[in-house]
Amino acid sequence: MFIESANDCYELYKQFKEHSMFICGKSHSNYKYVDEEKREKLLTNQKFDDLFLFTTQTLDAGLNIIDDDLHFIIVDISDPDVLVQCVGRKRIRDAEADYVHLVVKNRSNGRLGHDKGNLTTRMKHAKFLEEHSQEEYDRVFYREPDPYQLVYYEPLSNGLYKIGLNQLLFDSYKYKYKRLEDIQEMAGGYRQFIVELFGKKGSVSMDAYLDQNTRTALEEAHSQELVFYSQKEKRAFAVKLNLKVNGRIITSFRKINELLAIKETSFRVFPHDAKKDGKRYKTAWRIIQMPK
Repeated sequence: MFIESANDCYELYKQFKEHSMFICGKSHSNYKYVDEEKREKLLTNQKFDDLFLFTTQTLDAGLNIIDDDLHFIIVDISDPDVLVQCVGRKRIRDAEADYVHLVVKNRSNGRLGHDKGNLTTRMKHAKFLEEHSQEEYDRVFYREPDPYQLVYYEPLSNGLYKIGLNQLLFDSYKYKYKRLEDIQEMAGGYRQFIVELFGKKGSVSMDAYLDQNTRTALEEAHSQELVFYSQKEKRAFAVKLNLKVNGRIITSFRKINELLAIKETSFRVFPHDAKKDGKRYKTAWRIIQMPK
């Protein structure tokens, strides 16, 4: 189990201490709880005897885990590149006989927005320097050095200095920011991104990208054969579905069906001619389910 926070990793390890081993970076205060003998054995044998291994992403560089009995990997790591590296520690020797069940913690669009905010903060000085002159940068930030060291001052032999930019790290942050934007625009968000990242798109069941409340509303309307006659009834149902585009709930049956198709669900809104209490409704709604 890979966990980003060494503190969370240790707290979980404590619950299964009798059957587990724990590893974190040597610089962390929790390293004192690492069993050095077990750690060395892991490095030597490239496998562990305990039922569980709880570790942070700082599991020893270059270590591969070669163990045909290891079939479950659970990951709570935010950076997709690091996540892939963690999962890749398990080496598959026999593609037909060996396998892994991979469990990845989902991240909401709100959480991804928080991550984007952190990157924006880290890029603040570098973005300003990218868009302005060094003189303007000096004037604005002369009392506020870049805490993330993307922008730094390099001393010259004449006693003056020049402004330097860690372009490689800056480009990395811009790439990660753009990737987060792209993930937020996916119909299934982070979950869809992870599925496609590991090339398992075909293994995802129908409705996988639906919010649970949306799925429940559709299933109930279909199983109970509900019909929504008036505009008020249709709008109330649309609000219950809570399907949004650009943050706004969509109420048009065409837009709802477009989004349901994108989210790979078999449910659709079917507008049809219906009567109720002697009144005719030309576009009453009912929920149908298309063949899977």
